[in-house]
Amino acid sequence: MNPLFKDIPQEELDRYLTAINAKTISYPKDSFIFFEGDMPTAFFILKSGAVQIEKNGLDGKRIIMNRFETPDTVFGEVYAFLQSIAYDYSCRVIADSQVLCIPAEMFSSPIPSSAAQIKMVTNLLHVLAHKAYFLNQKLLIFSSFTLRKKIAVYLLQQANGSSTITLKLNRESMAEYLAIPRPSLSRELMNMQKDGLLSLSKDTVTLNIEELENLA
Repeated sequence: MNPLFKDIPQEELDRYLTAINAKTISYPKDSFIFFEGDMPTAFFILKSGAVQIEKNGLDGKRIIMNRFETPDTVFGEVYAFLQSIAYDYSCRVIADSQVLCIPAEMFSSPIPSSAAQIKMVTNLLHVLAHKAYFLNQKLLIFSSFTLRKKIAVYLLQQANGSSTITLKLNRESMAEYLAIPRPSLSRELMNMQKDGLLSLSKDTVTLNIEELENLA
């Protein structure tokens, strides 16, 4: 069950989503759900596929802010709640996707005595808390002063205590996520392997947790 719909009976939820004209839309790969500078009219729930929140600079460089591949992920909710602020990022579809689009008017035009709406807004606070934690984790990466420390912090976050992880991002996407040149990333990963901090095997990384934690 989507965290936004927690504790809402299905029949009641269906009636509410119909009343506010929420719709499931299919997006093909490489299309965009919204562009930087667009004004928000809805927020979204990923039902299938994968989408990517990205920032494109004037120099053509792209920074990946986040990537959503897990069904029931909520995104775009902050801008929908504010409504008066344009998107700072674009949302690109990276695999054919189905997305539930919920009109932003649900925040400004409440339906009287709608228990489903009240519960959704309450649940949204928990969603936002998790998003705030994620942003804090990414800030830790960006505030790292050296390339090696930045990579170490990222890998430890992905590992979550495990000594072996399978990278979800390829080298190019990982470099964009960390906002560093791809050649620099590849070179530093090889140097870290030589120094015994990690071991690389295709998309699997075995970590020397203790040494990386000392570095981070």
